[in-house]
Amino acid sequence: MLTGSLDMVLVARLMHGRLGLVIEREERNGSFTSESVAESIRRVLVEKEGKPLRASMGYERDFWQHGVT
Repeated sequence: MLTGSLDMVLVARLMHGRLGLVIEREERNGSFTSESVAESIRRVLVEKEGKPLRASMGYERDFWQHGVT
């Protein structure tokens, strides 16, 4: 059995590219910067590369709201 934080990291890695995007961290202390978070949000919501992610998120939202059809 994996502990809470370890399994979240593994699930996040598995979902990268399908449902999410990795946010860059500072090398010094591993924290997120406001700039890296803003850049990641912009990439998903505005940029062309975010289109597949937006489509996938819509499918997942519909699936969890309405179930399998």
